[in-house]
Amino acid sequence: MRSNYGAIILAGGKSERMNYPKPFLTDNGKNFLQKIVEEYYYSRVKDICLVINRNFCEGEWKKHFEQVVPYVKTIEKTDPEEGRFHSIKLGIKNLLYADFLFIQNADNPFVNNRIITSLKRHRLALGYTQLFHQGHKGHPILISKRIINTINNIHDNDYNLRTILEDFPKTDLETEDNRVLANINTQEDYQKYFAVNT
Repeated sequence: MRSNYGAIILAGGKSERMNYPKPFLTDNGKNFLQKIVEEYYYSRVKDICLVINRNFCEGEWKKHFEQVVPYVKTIEKTDPEEGRFHSIKLGIKNLLYADFLFIQNADNPFVNNRIITSLKRHRLALGYTQLFHQGHKGHPILISKRIINTINNIHDNDYNLRTILEDFPKTDLETEDNRVLANINTQEDYQKYFAVNT
């Protein structure tokens, strides 16, 4: 039986260090969110929940946000103060039917079909699959139904995903692409990866 895949795109932060919404930074004319959701959509992961800072959906940012809407199934608007784990729970409640979920940060726009397909191929039914590059953990990760249900049953936001994952088996998936380690939090980070395009 074919597994059902979904993806949670986490874009709920303030982007304070960037001083500009990280989801709307651009790569070759597309904002990060647009690029990410298209990669999942065209990799046959169409059950996508975007969890986004509500302030990035209105005013001067509305036009950027609306470029993403056609590719996502559900949208959850959140307040940054609620934290990352709250955002993950918001995403999961919309995708409880999924057998596996990708958890993708908006500040790493380098996910592609090769990475998505490889994670699917190395899925772990009772645990999760973690990307690695030269011993360092990368993004995104792929979690199983067992972890999805565990997180959904937690009613306290004072948790973090890393601690929860410690109780589950893991498959390590090594990749030569060092961009899986990227967290683009500052202008210096952005210039490092996109100097040619700016």
